[in-house]
This record gives sequence, structure tokens and C-alpha cells, in this order.
Amino acid sequence: MRCRTLALSLQAIGHKVFFAMQDLPGQASQLVQDAEFEVLSVKDQTGDRDGRLTDKDRLQTERIISRTNAACILVDHYGATSGYLGGIKARSVKIAVIDDMADRDLSAVGWLLNQNLGASRLPYRTPDDCIRLFGPAYALLRPEFARTRPTAVRKTSKGDRNVLLTLGGGDTTDLTLSILDALGHSPLELNIRCILGHSDPIPSAVVAAISQSGHDIEILHRVGDMHNHMAWADISINAGGSTCWELCCLGTPMIVMVTSQDQRLIASGLHREGCAQNLGQWQVERSAHKLTQTVAELLQAPARRRSMSTSGRGLVDGWGARRTAESLAGFST
Repeated sequence: MRCRTLALSLQAIGHKVFFAMQDLPGQASQLVQDAEFEVLSVKDQTGDRDGRLTDKDRLQTERIISRTNAACILVDHYGATSGYLGGIKARSVKIAVIDDMADRDLSAVGWLLNQNLGASRLPYRTPDDCIRLFGPAYALLRPEFARTRPTAVRKTSKGDRNVLLTLGGGDTTDLTLSILDALGHSPLELNIRCILGHSDPIPSAVVAAISQSGHDIEILHRVGDMHNHMAWADISINAGGSTCWELCCLGTPMIVMVTSQDQRLIASGLHREGCAQNLGQWQVERSAHKLTQTVAELLQAPARRRSMSTSGRGLVDGWGARRTAESLAGFST
């Protein structure tokens, strides 16, 4: 999704963009095609046992570079090793990378994006002349967030009860059920909008959880207007991925949980900046009660939520994709 957002911004300033990707389950490939980008398939991209891209992957990518006459390739894959990147650079194409981890040799890279807080403190191994875009000023948000932002200024009160639950685009059924169960113990009557990934149909276990809940719960999936749901919410319960920057842009206070290693810095950084409560890695025996307690405390603390909203809006203005596209366009020429 972040590459799709950046591609749309590049297209808007006159660049031709292709996607080289494997056939992914669910709607991933379709989302790219619906945006009218040509998808060039990389067959059987499984990587080695550690998830690193192989020479087979590199050779297929090089053929796509030749076919499209690409001046620049943007790599968004944690398994792209120094050998993979160096091999592509040898084809006289400029290498740009999106990376959150700083855990590999990027000496072949001339342009680097890490949109997360604390990115500048990571030990990146890049050339001295590498262009580095660090921090949420470059957050890759779709244009509707910037358009919605002026009308998303919040009036908070102790009677607020709207809770958004969104955990990412994969299969999050088990975690969703655990969180709904925890919220079932809330002393407040909540209005919950639960955004699932690309599940089709909605899992029966989730349907059963709704019927047993004392809250007003709406289950949504394949949502195309996330900005409207985020603007509706008084608080959000979400994973520590790029959704956080969308919530910041609209000033939605959030409770963040870590569902993968690359989300740890985001969650802790947002907590430090005062726009999120970091719940950490979800552990049912410890996290369920803490979540229930935190939701109740935040809903009954309107002044704190106003402060969280202001802090979030101060981090992300919604124009990061345009800034990033302009930088990448300059690098690729």
C-alpha cells in the first residue's frame, strides 16, 4: 500500500511507474491493478529459508528493468540483500529502498526512505552521498487524508464512546477476537467499528463474538474510506504500522500494539511524542486487562485526548507522499 501511494504521487507529476511483484493472496495485486499500474509478475518469489531474495529473483527483476527501460528501481523488501541490490546496480540502474530496520548492508543504495520516528538514529550502512528521507514528514499517505484533515478537528467530551479497531491487512482473526473479548469487560458501553483485513467472508468466530457482546459492534472489511472511519473514532486500537501515520494526520488518539518486530520503534516513538499509548506486544494474560483499563481511562479524559490529537497532527500533515515523490523523481533523473 505504501508503494501504491508513492506510485500515485509519482504518476501525478508525470512519471511512468511499473510494479514488479509476485502474485499475492487476497486483494494485494488487484489494488495495484485497480490504480491502473501495470503489474509485471515475478514468478515463484519465495526467497531462501531465511526469506532473502535469491539470484533467481534478481535475474527476473533485471529482465523487467530491461523490458521497461527503467531509470530507477524502488525496492521495498526486507529480504533484499547486498548481493541482490549490488547485482541490480551493476545494470546501471539507480537503486532506491524503503527500509525500517537498518539491519543489512545498503552500500549499493543511492536513495533511502524511513518514514518512522527515530529513523535518523539507526545505524544505516549507506554511501555518504545517499539521499536519506527520515521521519513522518515523509509519511506515505493517500491524498484523501490531507483533504479530510481540515474538517477532522475534534471536540472531546467524557461521553465519547466511538472506538476503531484496525490491525492491518492480513489475517488478524485471532488477535481481533482477543481484543473484542477484552473490550467485552469494559465498564463503558462502546460503539466499535472493527476493520478486518481482506477476509471473505467474515470469519464465523467474529460473527459469534459480536452476538455475545454488550457493545454496538460493526464489522467492516475491504474498506475504501479509512479516512472517514478514523475521523469518526474517538480513539483507535491499532497495530504499529503505517496506519499510525494516517491516524496522526487526522488527530485520532490511539492505543498501539506491536504485532511485528519492525513496529517496535514506531510504537515507542509515538508514545514518547504523546500521541499514542503503547501497549507493547499483545499477551492475553497481561494485555487484555491493560487494554480495557486504558480504553476507559482515555475516553473519560477528554483533555488528554485533545493533547494526543494535537501531538499527532503536529507530526504528520498529510503531504509526505508528494514530498517523497518529488525527491525520488529528482534522484531518478
